[in-house]
Amino acid sequence: MGDYWHKKWVCPFFVQSGMQRVSCEGGCIQKFPDRETAVRFMDEYCASPCGGWKSCSVASTLLQYYDRKEEDRNER
Repeated sequence: MGDYWHKKWVCPFFVQSGMQRVSCEGGCIQKFPDRETAVRFMDEYCASPCGGWKSCSVASTLLQYYDRKEEDRNER
């Protein structure tokens, strides 16, 4: 799969990127009004080498979802 931005994506929920947008697991698509805004968001969250993805509302919500599913599975 080609990557429009040529970034090192660190977020485990990243699916693909395109012009002024990034797609996350679960069908969530973040669209941005311009290139600068897209780059800032992606650098801060999706491609942050310092784990910035954990502060993203989409990523943290998906992480909670998987944690809850794991707990449900362990209770059985």
